[in-house]
Amino acid sequence: MLKLTDKFTFGMYKGQVIENVAVKDPEYVLWAHNKVDNFTLSDIDVYNVRVMVGVNKNCKRRFTQDQCEDYMMEYGSDPNMWGG
Repeated sequence: MLKLTDKFTFGMYKGQVIENVAVKDPEYVLWAHNKVDNFTLSDIDVYNVRVMVGVNKNCKRRFTQDQCEDYMMEYGSDPNMWGG
């Protein structure tokens, strides 16, 4: 089982840390988890990546990715949820 701190050994993100890829392209991480042999994440890591998918889709409406990530770190929720 892989950890988010491990690196991709294949594909367009080869050599990059899984967690870093999950922040910018969580759909790719989920695709790899579901389709690539020997690319298995824990249930909690899959959940966290799925949350990132939702955060990325919601935040792109009105905020830059950096703004959204900063808000999420500070307040623990999507800024769009509060109209902020």
